[in-house]
Amino acid sequence: MPPLTGPRASSSKSGQQTNVKRTWRERVTPGTFKETDVFWHPAMPTPAPPCYTPGLIPILKTYLSACHSRGEIRKAVLCYDQTVYIRREPWDVTWGCGYRNFLMACAVLMVQPFEPLYFPLIDEPISPGIRNLQRWIELAWGFGFDPEGKRQLKKLIGTTKWIGTADLWIAFASRGIPLKLVDFNSKGGVKYFSPNSQSAPDVPRNAFDTLKGASAIVSTDIMPFILQHSGHSRLIVGYEVDKQGKVNLLTFDCGRVVPKELRQYALSIRAVEQQASLSSSNSLKRQASGGPMESGSIKRSRSGSSQDDDDCIEIVGGHHPKLTNEEWVDDDIVITGFKSPLKSASMKPSSAVPKGTPKPQLGAKELQLFRINPKALEKHKEYQVLYFPMTSPLTEGERLQRRRPYSTSIS
Repeated sequence: MPPLTGPRASSSKSGQQTNVKRTWRERVTPGTFKETDVFWHPAMPTPAPPCYTPGLIPILKTYLSACHSRGEIRKAVLCYDQTVYIRREPWDVTWGCGYRNFLMACAVLMVQPFEPLYFPLIDEPISPGIRNLQRWIELAWGFGFDPEGKRQLKKLIGTTKWIGTADLWIAFASRGIPLKLVDFNSKGGVKYFSPNSQSAPDVPRNAFDTLKGASAIVSTDIMPFILQHSGHSRLIVGYEVDKQGKVNLLTFDCGRVVPKELRQYALSIRAVEQQASLSSSNSLKRQASGGPMESGSIKRSRSGSSQDDDDCIEIVGGHHPKLTNEEWVDDDIVITGFKSPLKSASMKPSSAVPKGTPKPQLGAKELQLFRINPKALEKHKEYQVLYFPMTSPLTEGERLQRRRPYSTSIS
């Protein structure tokens, strides 16, 4: 796994803001592989590049529902269903996970409908990319952002230097995208601006109503977040609770390869949904012009739900999973401060696939591609989370206040 910036060791009290300590290393020479630095997001009409796999979240929901029906898991919560998996390629295999997490974050932030002003902030004047991220960071240095990072890294463009969440902070904050960093250790748990915490003055009070429902497998509109430890980082797309009550995080890890059959299945679903969306759009245009309505369009409704029971796995303040697992943490894990949840499209992936498309087998073995279990997490004592609170774009004054990255320490 490519080493990345390691999270800062912290013995500070919960909620204390501290400067971020970073270390970098650099491989001597990149490989001889050709660079294919192409960025893509789900709103683009062009086919997804080979290292991109859209549409996995709805498929995961279907298979997690099957696991729940068999009694293998109690419940699961997934992030916004437009999140795209992006794997590393041979040319960045030893150093690219921080960059790939950046691309996955950009791809979903550019298609979410809750803060549409994020799109132009990310897309202009330089659109996302691995090398373009290096340009973002160096441009931010030129405007006075992160003098410590500039001093340590010196030069980033064209190199294979590893980057971490502090560097992503600089990249996004300099563009006006709100984000937060949280340091914690694997024994103490994490509380992202809990409703009972005094460290959350910027979170609306009415966002803390607990939503209850009947579904054990919930899709939400929460953005995925980046989880980093010394040596690697991953995009976290949800969690599940198994039948023993243990919590597994669900992840898009750019170092893992999605099976060819599963990727083709996801692309087939996407093709059908795109056609349905186009047909629906054309029908609305004809209706507006007085023409006949075309039948067969797929209706989609979204609403949040979460089953509240004695396991204390609940959606707090919209869609903030509260995770409890005695074998993993001593305290609750609460993710708060986001928008209200939305169910994913009611159409099941299996019903959307063109006739003749083989359905991949996604059993316990295959699902391990997306799981991080508690024992794996306990191998590292210190973690850092970078997440997007999905608030309005930063003002010029707020951007300037974020010229030096800082984190909130949770002990």
